[in-house]
Amino acid sequence: GKLTLEYGKNNSKTIEDDNLTSEQREIKSFFQQIGKTSLSQNEARAKAEAEEKALQRGYQVVSYDARNHGLSGKSPTTLGQIEACDLQDIIDYVKTKYHPEKIGLYGFSMGAATLIFWLGYFAGPSNSEVSFAICETPFDRFTTQYERALGSGINYY
Repeated sequence: GKLTLEYGKNNSKTIEDDNLTSEQREIKSFFQQIGKTSLSQNEARAKAEAEEKALQRGYQVVSYDARNHGLSGKSPTTLGQIEACDLQDIIDYVKTKYHPEKIGLYGFSMGAATLIFWLGYFAGPSNSEVSFAICETPFDRFTTQYERALGSGINYY
């Protein structure tokens, strides 16, 4: 299907949406097709600004809703640990479908934590297309986020 995202007052982009599966769980994703690839996650305003800048520079943007966020539905969250595996599944999908020469990664808040876990788990020769990762405003203390998640009733492992 098609989805239109609005950036600012008079700018909009039509993108293709898709559903991916990671660990038998659906991930809602949206593709902006241009030529290079940048992956981003969550936090609408910061994400929209980063995506707009990437689009202006000729990057293709793949944006997705993480576990227990947006259209991906209710699913246990691990504050970035298992979500890093979801990100790798998305990277594998993008590499298979679009064959990008370079991939950039961007994450805000839990997305930044996800990228930090991803860098520890998956960075290396098998992901040589990944040329940069921007981790904006990650958690200051993982234990604080975990306690906050427990107190708010968020699904967790």
